[in-house]
Amino acid sequence: MNVVINRNVKQNIGLRPHFCWMKNKLKLPSLAGKLILIFRIVVFVMFTTYASISIAAGDYFKFYSVLLEGGEVDGWEVSAYQVKEADYNVYPAKLCFKKEAKNVCHSIIKKLGRYQYPFQIVNSLTPLPKKAGVHGVLVKSDHTGTVDGLSAIDIWVYDSKRIGFVNILPNCVLAGVGEYQLISSEVPQVGRGLMLITAERLWRAGEGIDSAHKYQIAIYTISGKGSSKILEYSTTKLYGGESTEVENIIDAELPEILKKIIVIH
Repeated sequence: MNVVINRNVKQNIGLRPHFCWMKNKLKLPSLAGKLILIFRIVVFVMFTTYASISIAAGDYFKFYSVLLEGGEVDGWEVSAYQVKEADYNVYPAKLCFKKEAKNVCHSIIKKLGRYQYPFQIVNSLTPLPKKAGVHGVLVKSDHTGTVDGLSAIDIWVYDSKRIGFVNILPNCVLAGVGEYQLISSEVPQVGRGLMLITAERLWRAGEGIDSAHKYQIAIYTISGKGSSKILEYSTTKLYGGESTEVENIIDAELPEILKKIIVIH
């Protein structure tokens, strides 16, 4: 079994972002507290009503660009555009796929609960490994405007029927501290291809930021047809704090991850 790990980025990935600044929104005894709440609500509404505000295409500039090579994606240019001073702005970054006369752009917007959030900054565009048999690009983007901050991981793959790219991982939103890794592997029980492994910190009563924590591990298979979560479990070990010096949770859990994958298949 051959396993190749991409460790370019360490982030937390999950579907439960933390909104710590909203916890005490119902009970604010002081006038100062009420004014702070009003200010936060105004900022929150601004971020969730950006769609009604227009902005000229000329106000965006190209921030990242990669040229894909090989197979069906050969010659496609993937570019990320964002506005100047994007931090805490209301305008989402845009992802554009261009080849010859065709140019299709998508705004990076995520719906979390009742609200939609603009992801204003693109941090990286990473072509998928050529040997994985999946042609496309992994995009990491950030939303600024919440205390913890939010990040998103999108995987866009080429669809020959549409003659364009589709996002097969549209709901991966990251919050706080954690990790993810994209792994190219040949696991007989799963098959040759890509796996995305995520580790998200779990909070228990009495635990603080500096405490040791268990982590929620999730494993997704990635193919040209889509993504699928094949496994999710909580670690038995505690990581962080003074109980362990392990810095990379996924590396530490990888033997257990592969063992569990073999068992379920």
